Amino acid sequence: MRTSNLGVGIENLSVLKSLAEIDVTSFTEAQDTMHTLDRALEEISSTRVEIRAF
Repeated sequence: MRTSNLGVGIENLSVLKSLAEIDVTSFTEAQDTMHTLDRALEEISSTRVEIRAF
């Protein structure tokens, strides 16, 4: 897994496209970062479940 592939597809007010682009220099960017991190954690958890299925 690469950070550029995690947290993709979140609608946000800043220009974040993935976990690789997180930025907390403003309030809006910090909020968007939190949403991106949440999505990335969901994706990691899902992948962990898939790996255990084998």
